[in-house]
Amino acid sequence: MDDGIHLKGWTIKKLYDENGCLKTEQIDPNLVTLAGFDLVSQRLFSTQTGSPAVNYIAIGSGTAAASTANTALGGELSRMAGTYAHTDGQTNCNHTVTFAAGAGTGSITEAGMLNSGATGYLLCRQQFAQIAKGASDSLQITWAFSLS
Repeated sequence: MDDGIHLKGWTIKKLYDENGCLKTEQIDPNLVTLAGFDLVSQRLFSTQTGSPAVNYIAIGSGTAAASTANTALGGELSRMAGTYAHTDGQTNCNHTVTFAAGAGTGSITEAGMLNSGATGYLLCRQQFAQIAKGASDSLQITWAFSLS
């Protein structure tokens, strides 16, 4: 019998050109870090004043494989607050960010979710096939989670 809480996640990454045409799309699974487990535990069960909510998505150019020991991205390029969406009674939620033209330009190979606009806890990280984001491109990232 398994009565534990399971947090699963994945990202949907969509790169658009300057005209809003989809150039590429990737869907990749998530890796929850040890710091992320600490954060979830603190927010769910601690009576102390908790850490801020995890609502920032960062992108970077790091190429090291994602590890549960990660506390930051390997080469962060940009970080933005996400838009949270959840329907009561459902077991999934998501955060979406669009890195507009000029934001996070370069070779994007990693992403993470954090609870701060500057440093903070790294809930999860993933490393993926390169997305070449040009200066006029926009990159939409939706980080989806399912609790079971």
